[in-house]
Amino acid sequence: MTRPGNGPGDDGSPGSGRDRGTEPSSGNDEAVLTENGPATACVCARLRHASRAMTRIYDHHLEHAGLTLMQYSLLTRLSRVAPPTMRALSILMGLDRSSLTRTLEPLKERGWLDVEPGQDRRRRIVRLTDAGRQARLAAEPLWQAAQEDVRRRLGTAETMQMIAMLERAADRLDQAVPPGIGPEGG
Repeated sequence: MTRPGNGPGDDGSPGSGRDRGTEPSSGNDEAVLTENGPATACVCARLRHASRAMTRIYDHHLEHAGLTLMQYSLLTRLSRVAPPTMRALSILMGLDRSSLTRTLEPLKERGWLDVEPGQDRRRRIVRLTDAGRQARLAAEPLWQAAQEDVRRRLGTAETMQMIAMLERAADRLDQAVPPGIGPEGG
């Protein structure tokens, strides 16, 4: 089955690779990827597709609190750290500055956080307000319901394996190109 992000033209590959198998190895336990096999599928496109599907599940649950997953994640992060600068928060959240600003704006409008001048004019500090703390706490059961929804759909074992694999991948890939390098980091 070809899905968005898996087919020709979605990732620059000649085919999705989903319906193609691997050839047996010659003497070791690892499968050899064929020229038209899974190696031609774009890993990033598949990961982004899965991420968007997962985000839709969380957003669906959190909409009852008037939040998106990114906004809930931001409120949660702010509740666990000393008030960061905008730059530090963008690094913590893995967002470029303009995406962070767009995400913060509706939260500021609701009075859930304040952005204040820092020690100098160039720095701005982001602070979670008491109302923001309460909004996050009120949304936490909805986030937990989303977590359970994902576990139910994928199964507990597969969910745990996916989390472990993604943590390893992030660690390895961050070592290859640290955050702050490239188009998002300037």
